[in-house]
Amino acid sequence: MMQSKKDRVVQDQRRPYQIIEITPTSAERAAGKFDSDNIHKILEGMFTDGVIMLRDVINPEHLDRLNEVMVPESAEKEKTSHKNFNARNIQHAPPLSPSSLFFEDIYVNPFLLQAVSLYLGPNAIYNFLSGNTCLPKNMKKQPVHSDLEFNTPGFPFYVVASIPFYVVASIPLISSTPEVGATELWPGTHWHSIADRKSPHYYEIKDEEIEKYKGFQPTVPKGSIVLRDLRLWHAGTTNLSDTTRCMLALGFCSQHWRTQNYLTIPTSIYNQFKEGVAKLGLQPYFKEATEEEYLKKKDDYTFTFEEGFAGRTDTPDNDHYEKQ
Repeated sequence: MMQSKKDRVVQDQRRPYQIIEITPTSAERAAGKFDSDNIHKILEGMFTDGVIMLRDVINPEHLDRLNEVMVPESAEKEKTSHKNFNARNIQHAPPLSPSSLFFEDIYVNPFLLQAVSLYLGPNAIYNFLSGNTCLPKNMKKQPVHSDLEFNTPGFPFYVVASIPFYVVASIPLISSTPEVGATELWPGTHWHSIADRKSPHYYEIKDEEIEKYKGFQPTVPKGSIVLRDLRLWHAGTTNLSDTTRCMLALGFCSQHWRTQNYLTIPTSIYNQFKEGVAKLGLQPYFKEATEEEYLKKKDDYTFTFEEGFAGRTDTPDNDHYEKQ
């Protein structure tokens, strides 16, 4: 018997405020992939909560290298970058150039890409790479919001969740705690619709809907990844510390979603990146660019999650577009 939305709200209020965490076993680390027990945890967490944490899957020294570059440049980025609801929370893409800053366990992580494929299905598309930096002394919390402004596949049929079509992997470069602005999450809200928004084409959630739930801020140890359904309610929080918290964002969509977007990748790492992604069963929606072209587009933030190809004059280096 299908549960009503009201029943699900009541059930959700009784659940503990935590998310499922998956740590690879020594055998899984040797094989570079999860086995059946952890596969079950991934699917349970994503379909029930819309979010999971993959623990200790990235070499912390690689994150330190990126942090050494991104923290110093954040002051300048604050002047020019897209602001995420407030001036101390900025869009901040990681550098893929020089090639010494490209680490496969960050950008082509086998455990992450396996989790993506399990949730979104085969031949998922890798087409987003950016980041979010919460600057020190950020006194303003973001409104609770979802990253979509349209109803999603499967709505209004609430069968655990409507059809998954996009996920975002968040990778903090330092341990992310409430003190440095850890993202607040509302597990189980990924099956909601735009009826819960303050207006149909706005991201913020109605106050009366938020009151039915309780968000929480998970601590994310350095070297771990939070994978969430794009539709999940969340909010960036205050950073009252003196520490800059940089966090990468990698995005993936299911193959049925006719995405308009692709990643611009510098020639120096293009083949390595593309082949690594394809080897793990995902479609790299990448377009090769010179170093100069890449740097011009690196911080471009014109991404859309909606479907459609109208007006496109450029295509990624991928046969998929030719088949539409």
